[in-house]
Amino acid sequence: MTDASVDEISPLIFITRNISNVADNRTVFQQKLSVWLILLSAGFERLAFYSLAGNLVLFLTSDNIHWTPIHSVTTSFIFLGTSYLSAIVFAWVSDGKLSRAKTIVTGFILYIIGYVFVSLFSDDDKYELYSTFCGTINEKTSITPEFFQEKCIPQILSTLVFTAIGVGAVQANMAVFGAEQIREQKATRKYFDKYYAVVNTGGLIAFGFIAYAQQNDSYFIGYIVPSALLIIAFLLFLIGYKFYIHVQPHDSAMSSFIPVLINAFQTWRKVRKTVQTSSANRRSSNSSLLLSNQIDISNQSSFTTSEQSWSFLDYAKISNQGRYLDRVVDDIKSLRRIIVVFLLLIPYWLLYFQVKTCSEFYILNEIYIHLD
Repeated sequence: MTDASVDEISPLIFITRNISNVADNRTVFQQKLSVWLILLSAGFERLAFYSLAGNLVLFLTSDNIHWTPIHSVTTSFIFLGTSYLSAIVFAWVSDGKLSRAKTIVTGFILYIIGYVFVSLFSDDDKYELYSTFCGTINEKTSITPEFFQEKCIPQILSTLVFTAIGVGAVQANMAVFGAEQIREQKATRKYFDKYYAVVNTGGLIAFGFIAYAQQNDSYFIGYIVPSALLIIAFLLFLIGYKFYIHVQPHDSAMSSFIPVLINAFQTWRKVRKTVQTSSANRRSSNSSLLLSNQIDISNQSSFTTSEQSWSFLDYAKISNQGRYLDRVVDDIKSLRRIIVVFLLLIPYWLLYFQVKTCSEFYILNEIYIHLD
């Protein structure tokens, strides 16, 4: 092989792993059943999530936990942050490694195990569940402990992080997996209308009824009920498993973005060094090679002109001495406008959680003023 434009580590035969068009041989009833099972599962899952996240700060400052407000808020944000980070990781895992259905099942298992343990911690020792894992109930004290000196923090914090990992795995894939069950564009739009309706309904029930039961009855009951609903959500998802359309994992532009970016930088440096070396050789050549130098200068000028029409990511293309197919690079280049939109969402979420942080402290202050 004499073509110097392709490195030796590049494969001779490229296997493109595009998303395969899976034939839909299901009956109309099976199609509708699979979608509704996913919707019901998503609704119950969101109900369980908001039942945990909505009153988490108040639960950690309750009579049997007695954590300080600042540490309770910090733990709440660790839980939420872990769930969002987990969603990013498992979105990539489901695209390139596991299928979405397997990722959701894995997430549900982690989710349920963690949620059950949170329910055990919420027992006010009526059934001696809290003391089994954490010892005696934490008593109020005037001494403010450090964050990692709070009562039972290793068990509670690790359980919340474990639960958040499962939350992210389910949340990142449920909506998209449901959309994959539908082949018509209009039906897909209707599906997302229904999806957000059941999600908001689950959140409304969690903040309206479950939160009321937690504060006025007991946190144990307020967590046991969502735990049962979460198990029901998992069972509903499993019931429709054989009716689902399962899209095999495939290479996505997002998973290739960083490697392509690195290779583009490496190729760009290689081209820069080649240009600088050629320029140095021309300057050091003697006058007897003037004619050949003029030819080299003409060739170099032609190369520079063509190079100026490249974008930075074009350096990663095989045709430009990179390692990646032109199709892969072009797919990543098409994401640039979308990435700009995503970057603009960062300050929005920063402001949103800043407001959320302040609202948590306002709620705590109002509660303690009322108690006093």
